[in-house]
Amino acid sequence: MIYAELNDRGSAPSPTPSSSTPNTRTDSPADADDQLTVIARMRRVAHLLPRRTVIFLIELYRTWVSPLRLPTCRFEPTCSGYAVEALERHGFLYGSLLATVRLLKCGPWHKPGYDPVPDKGPRELWSDLCGRIRELSGGPQSAHDGRTHQPPSRRNDST
Repeated sequence: MIYAELNDRGSAPSPTPSSSTPNTRTDSPADADDQLTVIARMRRVAHLLPRRTVIFLIELYRTWVSPLRLPTCRFEPTCSGYAVEALERHGFLYGSLLATVRLLKCGPWHKPGYDPVPDKGPRELWSDLCGRIRELSGGPQSAHDGRTHQPPSRRNDST
């Protein structure tokens, strides 16, 4: 048997049904799991595709365009390195926003130097902001402030 006749699992294809065998389709749980795995893979690829495309374009720039220009970057890490790290760490949307802000800083009006990618993403920044607002407004205390909340006791006062 030649390799072209093997299906994607590496086994030989099942024989074609003859007229004497009934044409029934048996869906096993393994086939359903395979379909779910394929769908999960397709979702993951669709989720990662924009990020990987932008990183690929940045790597093309770093390989072919950047060596032809004089090194004039005012920051450490360079803007392209910052963009790749931001995309890998924070995803497509927030990483692209960070890279755009960094490119806007590239003029003479901003102080040069070391400018790392922030460790906290948008979720952590939002939760920190909400916690600070709660503290300032005197609202309900969060469970993270070290105090323990005890529910009111349920005593039976009828006795």
